Amino acid sequence: MKDRHSLWKTSSGAITLLLVLPILAIFYTAIGETDNLFTHLMSTVMPTYIYNTVVLTIGVMGLSLIFGIPSAWLMAMCKLPTEKWLQWALVLPLAMPGYIIGYIFTDWFDFAGPIQIFLRDVTGWGPGEYWFPDIRTLPGATFVLSLVLYPYVYLLCRAAFMEQNVSLLQSARLLKCSPWESFWRISMPLVRPSIAVGLSLVAMETIGDFGTVSYFAVNTLTTAVYDTWLGYSNLNAAAKISAIMLLIVVLLLSTERYSRRKQKLFQSQFNSHEDFRYELSGWKKWAALVWCWGLVAVAFILPLLQLIDYSITYFEQSWTPEFREYAWNSLVVSVIAAIIGVAVALIVNFTHRVNGKRESLAFMRLSSMGYAVPGTVLAIGVMVAVLFMDYRVNDIAKAMEWGRPGL
Repeated sequence: MKDRHSLWKTSSGAITLLLVLPILAIFYTAIGETDNLFTHLMSTVMPTYIYNTVVLTIGVMGLSLIFGIPSAWLMAMCKLPTEKWLQWALVLPLAMPGYIIGYIFTDWFDFAGPIQIFLRDVTGWGPGEYWFPDIRTLPGATFVLSLVLYPYVYLLCRAAFMEQNVSLLQSARLLKCSPWESFWRISMPLVRPSIAVGLSLVAMETIGDFGTVSYFAVNTLTTAVYDTWLGYSNLNAAAKISAIMLLIVVLLLSTERYSRRKQKLFQSQFNSHEDFRYELSGWKKWAALVWCWGLVAVAFILPLLQLIDYSITYFEQSWTPEFREYAWNSLVVSVIAAIIGVAVALIVNFTHRVNGKRESLAFMRLSSMGYAVPGTVLAIGVMVAVLFMDYRVNDIAKAMEWGRPGL
């Protein structure tokens, strides 16, 4: 039995080391010699990249709160028509890539888009006679990312609202608290840990986004890594920028871990609060429905209908061998990644189950760090690690007077 446990622990440790290796490679490269390019970037464009990243992250977090918390409270604490559909429909925007929503919104709000055409037809204005906001800006990217990331806040806050101790809700009713007072004075303080966890996830997704900010021409740290790596062909400078992003991610992960520990203190063992849900009527009911269904429509239904229209309209031009190859490659990569991910998760979690020691818990936490790390940063880490191994293998082959293996 001990040999079997040792085998599981060894396998889990090896997998964890393999997963953490790209992150270690980034820090190893970052502490190396500083070249002129990185110094030049820090004195010129890097402050703008950092500013855009901070403003974008704070803006997305703020809008995600505005979209997520009211929706979560309405679904958890109010009785509404179609609520069974709504409580799951509000999660669907999470399945929409941000850059897809951004492309559709740009098409809608562009000068030749349907919204501005309708505005000119109604008002009779001509080109240059009116002002219209440009969607491809930092505020536009903030709004688009908020539409696809607010479900993180919604899911966690809805679960926290539903796990409130019913005795607190009962006390609020006895004290004649209105729904607003009950929400603000009782529910909100109890869900703060869940809000912190949700915002940490939103922040990590925002910092790691590349497609949306690239399409909206908003320069962030992620685009800086990409441009430095491919544009300037400088892997060392890209690794240094990646290290800055990793430090931010570690801070967010620490906040998320701490908030999850506090979250357990507020969870109730009595989660049957059906009798304490509010029965909305009149304009309040319709306002709640318009808010929730409007959010689903803007973030998922209307973009989905637009994608279907694009697919039908441009089917003949798009259904090419290249497109089928892209689709097949996407499917294969997704399936392989899913299989590997499930296998790694099973091994690491089973090791923690049968071992139950601190090292197995450390393996589990370290192996899950990759989710919080932007894909571009991980790509830099993988490249650094592979190049390091390639050089070492070539050195060994040269010492043994073999040919270069060309990894």
